[in-house]
Amino acid sequence: MKVQIEEETMKMPKDKRSILVSWPKRIYTWDELPAPFCPALQTWRNLGMPMENVAYIPRLFHEEGEPEYLSAWWGAQALLQIFQEGKTRAVLLEPGRVRRCCYHEKQPHALVEIEVDGFGTVSFPYNKTRKQLRSILDIVLGNSPDAVFPTGHPQTPELQKLQDDSYSMYNLSRLCYRFGRRLLDFLWLRGRDRNLFRRVDPEYWVGATERGLTAISCDRNGSRTVWIAWSNLSSISLEGEGRGRCVRIVPAAGAAVELPVLSGQMQAAEAFLKRIDALEVRKPPT
Repeated sequence: MKVQIEEETMKMPKDKRSILVSWPKRIYTWDELPAPFCPALQTWRNLGMPMENVAYIPRLFHEEGEPEYLSAWWGAQALLQIFQEGKTRAVLLEPGRVRRCCYHEKQPHALVEIEVDGFGTVSFPYNKTRKQLRSILDIVLGNSPDAVFPTGHPQTPELQKLQDDSYSMYNLSRLCYRFGRRLLDFLWLRGRDRNLFRRVDPEYWVGATERGLTAISCDRNGSRTVWIAWSNLSSISLEGEGRGRCVRIVPAAGAAVELPVLSGQMQAAEAFLKRIDALEVRKPPT
């Protein structure tokens, strides 16, 4: 699909209502669709794309200059349109073009950042309760739009220990199944954060599936999940010394991910990296 965009203008009145009005909204009729977003969807509309595949994401009205978005999907393709400063841009989010995907969550906000080959980084607000946006994320990660994922981890001693030690990270780590059906290995690290008013330990988790790595960071400010395909992994290693020691994951495109490693966690981190290096899924086909 070749997307052709004509610049459109649209004036939006300033709105000081609750941030809830800026959360993604399902579009029920074509008449509800703001005019600047219509041209890029005409081909899919002619092919029979249902309105339930379209979601309008208004700008955050309490902040000047914020963009607004429209997401849509048809078949195995997703389209994101960005309207800002009177102009509309569109990017086709095909799985083969996506080099890296990152999901940030900080209530009540959530944000998806996608590294698109030939386009750069594109991001948009997200609401995990909206089914149509889950379909967009699934397509970006190479899944079917209606993919069904495991609701729990396999019953292994290692995963049972994770559940006992950190029920919250056990649940968060299930996000790895958006990037693979089999959890091959994982490393869980608990950090240190002694705040004067709150005693909260940050947590870090990296899991390997047959398709790539899922790295999760969680602290008092929220959580951050990064999906990196094996084909886009440049290196994973143990770097630094003392308080600067970390597991460093470097993708071929996008920023590196660093997971702090305390002195008592060195042995576990080293053993994990050795197992990752030996995984058959990382070896090129013969």
